[in-house]
Amino acid sequence: EGWNVGLDRVTASLGGPIVGPLRFFVALDAQARIDDDPVNAPAPSDSLDPRAAQPYLLPHNSGEQFDALGKLTIPLGRQEVIRVLGLVSESQRRLFDQQLKYASQQGPGQRISGRLGMLHFRRTSSPQASTMFNVDFRAGYYEKEAIRAPLLEQYDPSFGGFTFSRFQFAGEDIARSRDTDAAQAAIPGFRQPEFVDNTPWGVPAFFTTTSERGEIAWNRFREGRFRLDLLIGPGTATDVRIGAEYVKQHVETFTRLQAYRAVDDGAPAPTSSVFSPYQGSGYFELIQRAAELTLTAGLRADIYNGQASEPVGVSKTQVALGPRLAVSTALGPAIVVVSWGRFAQPPDFQNMVDAAWDDTVRTSRFRRGNPGLGFETASQYEFQLRARPSANIALRVGVYVKQLEGLIASIPYGVDPDSAIFGNGDYGNVKGLELTIEREFRGAVGFRLSYVLQKADASASDARDMYRRLQITPVGDTVIPATAEFPLDYDRRHALVLLGRVRLPSSFGGILAGTELGAGGRWGSGLPYSKTTPSGESLSGLPTTHRLPSQATLDLFL
Repeated sequence: EGWNVGLDRVTASLGGPIVGPLRFFVALDAQARIDDDPVNAPAPSDSLDPRAAQPYLLPHNSGEQFDALGKLTIPLGRQEVIRVLGLVSESQRRLFDQQLKYASQQGPGQRISGRLGMLHFRRTSSPQASTMFNVDFRAGYYEKEAIRAPLLEQYDPSFGGFTFSRFQFAGEDIARSRDTDAAQAAIPGFRQPEFVDNTPWGVPAFFTTTSERGEIAWNRFREGRFRLDLLIGPGTATDVRIGAEYVKQHVETFTRLQAYRAVDDGAPAPTSSVFSPYQGSGYFELIQRAAELTLTAGLRADIYNGQASEPVGVSKTQVALGPRLAVSTALGPAIVVVSWGRFAQPPDFQNMVDAAWDDTVRTSRFRRGNPGLGFETASQYEFQLRARPSANIALRVGVYVKQLEGLIASIPYGVDPDSAIFGNGDYGNVKGLELTIEREFRGAVGFRLSYVLQKADASASDARDMYRRLQITPVGDTVIPATAEFPLDYDRRHALVLLGRVRLPSSFGGILAGTELGAGGRWGSGLPYSKTTPSGESLSGLPTTHRLPSQATLDLFL
């Protein structure tokens, strides 16, 4: 009650030998918060405000999380070891909704649960072996399930912030079974929103008894992954690296909006997606040293297939090849490194599934996913200069250029410019400069100072924009002029990081002798963002052309 300050946490761990070299480790972490997403909102001036008694705690905003881990280490000899790890995690929380401010016992909730199991086998060569042969094999399974919907009942804390109860959600069974037929009608547990009459104004206003979104969103993601890496060293001047990976995934989603009324009454139709993509990759890399020259050459191949059960467009196997080449050599007292490589990344799953929206004016309440999306690719060029002016000081200067291609873009779907589907239609460029000076921690002082100057731009296409830009040439051809480029979300122009350690010498005596002070400071200029109209339905001005304030953090450790 009054003794609780809002955070309750219990952690426990136990580890040690079982039989011979066999070892185990288990850990448990349980935590609960009265205010799981705190904000620094000012204290309300009206005594009727629900936060008047506790101005810095948002109502209906508590949460709890439980994590359990187990690990078994099985040495097979001097060079071989097997590790088995399992992790279980579950978190649930109430979600504060500003629209339900005067119905503080109402509101949606959220639960996220995850399971992870991993097997790791590692073999390292003996230091006396003439030929190095290292093996690293990993097999893992991961599952994550998330649901967000109104709670069927409110759960009071049993101890501190812990309820020790699993939330029950309205429409959970329908969502888990992805039953779009049953979701056509009003879903039991959802209530029709009404205006509240207990506001300070004494009349119905913006605030309601339940959320007008009436949303239930559910998704489940499962993945099996196998990876093998080999390192072969036939001599001191040659290293050969070979590896392969296979990933099989299964994705399920379900969304229903305004579930308190039937689709026939005007509610958006439910959406459901299921697909089982797979990814595979293999690489070969050769490192050859000759005097002061080191050559690194490699080739990586990636394959991907969305494998949608009900595909929209074409879901086919796609292949991307990524050659890499790097050369390093001594140039007087410095070392020069020049590298080039091609990289490929599979599309994000959120761009492959259908989604329902409550913004009926702009998107007709629906966005089409595209399981046939291809790789997003990049070509990267990098030049580095490394020098060591003294035994303890190291300097590094580098510049890089990344050319991004096939970025996900919104393109027209059909003849309606307000309907869109995702495609690989955008491009971008990233340019940067990196400076690092480091003093190794020897004696009493050590530090590292890093600075990055970066510019990251990309085109930003959308379905409406593409129709607006269509032009007819004098000879009757239809052309689309080049698009403008805007800053990417991660275009932080300046970033500075300073890490340092100081150890007091033994001459200080007493408790201060040998005391260490560590500090980490970070500063970054503001990230770009887009302004919207007061309704939030459209942009006000150009996208990502405004800058947030700079950010800075300082961490100290004694």
